Amino acid sequence: MRTFSASWDADTIGQAPLAQLPWYHHIALMQNVDDPATRLWYASRTLAEGWSRNVLVHQIDTRLHERAGKATSNFPVGTGPGVCLRRPAGAPCHRWGRILR
Repeated sequence: MRTFSASWDADTIGQAPLAQLPWYHHIALMQNVDDPATRLWYASRTLAEGWSRNVLVHQIDTRLHERAGKATSNFPVGTGPGVCLRRPAGAPCHRWGRILR
């Protein structure tokens, strides 16, 4: 048994997402989600976010799986040393190192 546990990391040995959910979460998933892959997605997110059954049902009703990861953003793609995110348009970048000295 020691050899087995030493061969795998803790994340690999743990239970599958569906085995970690309470029974009422399973009922909500079975009643509201037809696609098995989508059902597993909601089960995984429920565990990661710690959703109650009511929150899970709300997320299913609002079709979160279709909206997830599609939010628009006005931030630049990459932020490097020359990018100032908190400044009015056209204003120069401040060098915070000079201010803090």
